[in-house]
Amino acid sequence: MLVNRDAELATLHHSFKQACDGHGSVLLVAGEMGVGKSKLIEKFSEDVQQSQIKPRPRLFVAYCSSITGQGNAYEPFLELLVKSIERETVQGRAKGIAKFLREVAPDWISLIPVAGGIVAATWKTVSAAFDAGRPSPNEISRTALFVEFRDYLIWFSKNVGPMVLILEDLHWSDKSSVDLFYYLAQNIIHSPILILGTYQIPLLEAESGRQHPLATLRIEVLARQLGQYLELKPLNEAAIGQIVEKRFPNNAFGDSFVRWLSELSGGNPLFVEAFLEYLQAEGCFQIQGDRPVLLGGIETGPLGWQLIGSLKQLRIPPTITAVLEERLRKISAEHESLLRCASVQGEKFITFVLAHSLGRSETDLSDDLRNLSNRYLLIQKLSEMPTKVGITELYDFIHRLVQQTFYRQLSSSERQKYHHSVAAALLEMSDLSQQDTALMLQISYHLEQAGEYEMAAHFAVRAAECAYYAWAASEEIISARRALDLLDRSSVSDADVADRLRFRALARIEHACDNFGQPEEQRVTVEQMLLIADRLHSQTLRGDALLKKAWLHHSRFGNEEATVIAQEAVAL
Repeated sequence: MLVNRDAELATLHHSFKQACDGHGSVLLVAGEMGVGKSKLIEKFSEDVQQSQIKPRPRLFVAYCSSITGQGNAYEPFLELLVKSIERETVQGRAKGIAKFLREVAPDWISLIPVAGGIVAATWKTVSAAFDAGRPSPNEISRTALFVEFRDYLIWFSKNVGPMVLILEDLHWSDKSSVDLFYYLAQNIIHSPILILGTYQIPLLEAESGRQHPLATLRIEVLARQLGQYLELKPLNEAAIGQIVEKRFPNNAFGDSFVRWLSELSGGNPLFVEAFLEYLQAEGCFQIQGDRPVLLGGIETGPLGWQLIGSLKQLRIPPTITAVLEERLRKISAEHESLLRCASVQGEKFITFVLAHSLGRSETDLSDDLRNLSNRYLLIQKLSEMPTKVGITELYDFIHRLVQQTFYRQLSSSERQKYHHSVAAALLEMSDLSQQDTALMLQISYHLEQAGEYEMAAHFAVRAAECAYYAWAASEEIISARRALDLLDRSSVSDADVADRLRFRALARIEHACDNFGQPEEQRVTVEQMLLIADRLHSQTLRGDALLKKAWLHHSRFGNEEATVIAQEAVAL
């Protein structure tokens, strides 16, 4: 439930009204986990969809993934694009979509993997106008992609209706998406477009200690007056009291209970709501007349808070995670095992994959999931999704903490077994001919967790190659370096196969270094490629590496040696 966020909600509404009047902007919403970012966005989304503004505003929500996000270029923006296509196709605008996509954003068409359903049907129409085929990376530039997406949003907002774009969990986003977010912030100021981004403040520090690109984004947005920044603070005692009253109307718990709960939770609303559920499940309340009362009491003493009566026997969880763990003890062993297995997929899980992992029929499993969703409110169904093997269902956990709590309960051997099964199911249900970066990253991640490092490296290389086609050098180099790391950790079964994977990964690193203007690392990378080509006795690979070396010499020195190297490469 949402309490004490009137000021923040008013800011969102003001930005929305300004956007509808043709003054676009961006808004960053930040805060710690469980502080209420998603609840605030949900309430704002409801208000937007119920507004009487004409033409009717279009609202689209996309999410960044903790598994694929930092290596999957433009992940949330591709999701927004697909959702806008689906929405308008349902409303009979397929031909119009085909026309303006072909005219305004042709390169983005090549980046969207088509799995089936509405988007696939629309793409048949688009393909008729887009018969030139997939453009090569040399025909696409990063700037062109940014301009195309901007033009698409502006066209859509002026010809269909004002747009509200919400990007959740930007702390997991790839660098290319952050850069595109900033580019759009500078270029939508005269259009009916509002872009919101949410993120967790504690996760902005990268493991390497380098500053997260979102931190720079916030500074630039504010400095250039391109939008606003909202940091959600913990709730005060009065707001905690409102949550308690809404959850238990006309209660007789007393002010001491609210003060104690406020101090215990640190003002975190997720903790408060989970803790109230826990107290109710433990039978700490009863109804006297028409009022809920505590079985016991809470008093202050020289040593702090003192619990009295039944509450004294209660185990008090000190953290949100501990509260959730106590709540989950009430679930049956069979359902707990099911959700543990589901947690291996991440915050979102696919029923086909889960059924594959558990060795159960998807029909029987769906019945259990509906029961869990309705009874315990720990998961919720998001949608149905078409796959190569038919229609399946997509669920998600109500909060990342719930998913993490179940995952921690698995033993190492269980995790390894289930991750292997998830990878196998994804391979079975997916079309691997598509340039689908997210799919490659998911399969690679699950194979890595299963200890199958060489196969994980193969899919990491494919993810890097997908990033290459998306002109996303940052994500290209991340996946390529990850592939090399996985190969170093593997017990190689075939040295030649591993070397060929290394060569492909190094080729992606060399391209990214060329893009970033890092000639020394580029030179070292090319020399490593030549060593591998010689080790494999491959004239083809040596020729590829020499062409890169020739280009490096030409770009740095413009000398005759580059011509000699290029001639040798062509001869090979």
